[in-house]
Amino acid sequence: MDPRHFEVTIVGKNANPDTFHPDPEQPVIVTLTPGEYRITERALNEIGPVYVVSYSEDCEGTIEGGETLRCVITNTESFAKIKVLKIIEGDPETSPSIGNFTYSIINNDRLRYEDSRFRDNTFSEIVPGSYEVVETGNYSEYASYSEDCSGTISNGEAKTCTITNTFE
Repeated sequence: MDPRHFEVTIVGKNANPDTFHPDPEQPVIVTLTPGEYRITERALNEIGPVYVVSYSEDCEGTIEGGETLRCVITNTESFAKIKVLKIIEGDPETSPSIGNFTYSIINNDRLRYEDSRFRDNTFSEIVPGSYEVVETGNYSEYASYSEDCSGTISNGEAKTCTITNTFE
């Protein structure tokens, strides 16, 4: 994500500027009156990955007159992961093969993956938050879903959704 999609806020006496959009090519120099201060950052866009934010030691504390400190804010992109498994129950001679099935993943009210094919032991990255895995195609009416096929997922968490189709 472009660093300009973040906003940095400085809380301190007479901070100038007190907010700005970071630019990695041009560090921002902030002046403030000696005393306590704190520097924080927030993302301006809710769509996309979650970022784990870490701050260097000099992003909070007390500054003395004439002192120069350097605050470094680091954003590490983080996703959740979902694995989708397929079980086909019924007569192997008359039941469709796994190649006939597809699924989609809706993530935070947005279509993240559409008509994906089932692959063994493969995780898909999604943004932490709400998600739902739905079977698509001709056989979706026969699908039943495990508990982890919908719900919420946290930063760094991995879940496995199992979709079962039963043919008699």
